[in-house]
Amino acid sequence: MNINTIKKDLRQLKKTIHIIEALKCVQERYQQRIETLSRLALTDKVKEQIRTTKRIMGLMSIEEYIKEATEIEAKYMSAINQLDPLDKAIVLDNLVNGIPYWKIGLKLGYTEDGIKKRINKAIRKLSSIMQ
Repeated sequence: MNINTIKKDLRQLKKTIHIIEALKCVQERYQQRIETLSRLALTDKVKEQIRTTKRIMGLMSIEEYIKEATEIEAKYMSAINQLDPLDKAIVLDNLVNGIPYWKIGLKLGYTEDGIKKRINKAIRKLSSIMQ
């Protein structure tokens, strides 16, 4: 797998995790709406609202998005978990959480260049793991 693709995907990982959580919330809200509407007197108008809500849920394909996002997250986290613990922390801090090299270096007692080198080495390792 291409190193630039891995960097890009890791930067997207945090967004993917947030998207999964948001989609689950949306799904729960629509399900609650259906349940609330179902408790009302089932007039034609209420039945139509239930059908409309179910149609919207179907159009959004939330389950597919959640499944796809979860698979991507699992694939990367599985590979990241195979890294040395320090490299794993550095990759997650920088590429997933967006913490700058210098802040990571300050926290761990490394230079900014040292952190850059460790990240590049870790990404090359991830590339070989994921092939």
